[in-house]
Amino acid sequence: MLKKALQPLIDKSTIILIMGTMAGEQSIAKQEYYANKGNLFWKILFSIFEEEFSASYEDRKVLLAKYNIGLWNVLKSCKREGSSDATITEETINDFENLHKQFQLRKVFFTSAAQMSPTLRFFMQQSIKPFTSKS
Repeated sequence: MLKKALQPLIDKSTIILIMGTMAGEQSIAKQEYYANKGNLFWKILFSIFEEEFSASYEDRKVLLAKYNIGLWNVLKSCKREGSSDATITEETINDFENLHKQFQLRKVFFTSAAQMSPTLRFFMQQSIKPFTSKS
């Protein structure tokens, strides 16, 4: 089934970008990044900044803005069964060149090494420091 990425959650103050491969089923359905209650992304982020955890997506977006963090997906679209990156086929990569022209990013973090290569090459050419996580 064809999946389409969520819109980037980013604004002019964003200097840190966290990139996942493609939003999961629940995230796509709710149009919210990391919507699966079993995903620890938001709990970890609130903990890093020593902020009180909130299940409210609006509060989560406020946290991102407070610390100049944006979220986006490496893939613009792909075919995938369920939410697993392992089943991705026919992927189309998002337009990183245009994103880089619009925003003054300093660091890019990847939540998955699986789709990092094409974006890593682009950001390395732009002197942006990428950080990866082997999830």
